[in-house]
Amino acid sequence: MPILECHNLSRSFGGLRALSDLSFSLEEGEILALIGPNGAGKTTVFNCITGVYPPSAGLIRFGSQVINGLPTHEVARKGLARTFQITRLFRRLTLLENLMVAQYPFSELPLWQTLLDFRKTTALERKLAAQAQEILEFVGLGKRAGEKAENLPLGDQKRLELGIALATRPSLLLLDEPAAGMNPTETEEMVRLIRKARESGVTVLLIEHDMKLVMGLSERILVLNQGRKIAEGTPREISNNPLVIEAYLGHGGMGGKKEGGHAET
Repeated sequence: MPILECHNLSRSFGGLRALSDLSFSLEEGEILALIGPNGAGKTTVFNCITGVYPPSAGLIRFGSQVINGLPTHEVARKGLARTFQITRLFRRLTLLENLMVAQYPFSELPLWQTLLDFRKTTALERKLAAQAQEILEFVGLGKRAGEKAENLPLGDQKRLELGIALATRPSLLLLDEPAAGMNPTETEEMVRLIRKARESGVTVLLIEHDMKLVMGLSERILVLNQGRKIAEGTPREISNNPLVIEAYLGHGGMGGKKEGGHAET
């Protein structure tokens, strides 16, 4: 059964049609990559799914529920988390505190009790701190729990952001260019972490410009161009698709690492 289904998804901004009748599904436990030239509509897909703005037309189903138009916090509560191309961290908080903040809205203790019952609040904080430490260990940052996020290099910031997303206990994780700006060693570590997350039971939908990562990590690839789906299939099928080669990478084939700049996608 698909964990995510998009049917005839469209989004317009004034006279600009960013997405046109896009349909696809994502099976539970799958890693699906969403690729395409800059401006193809990839980030618009993420924003529609996560409630940043509603689609102009079409239907988005997450599990058994239609989530069209739900606010972002309600989408997150249903088990869908995302990361961003540019990391969004609480930079003056420690790594541990970043993960604890992410967990608070999903804790079992109502807000009013955290304000009125000191003992329950203290117990909750101990529990969240322990869970946060486990996640930091999971992403390889356990020894840096007490450091401020602003002091991390980019690769570790990306790993922390992945940890923050995992702290919300998602069943579906949307990753927007998780390897952007990373060196080859950091990219290999991110690939390992994404696989590790999937093995823990998380389904993954990702946008990425690093073709080596996409081809080595994804089980299926969806290709957009000018807001429309032009191809969908396995990495082998996509790498040999003439429409993809022409529209996305030109005649040079799919072997290059980067597509180019990182404008709005």
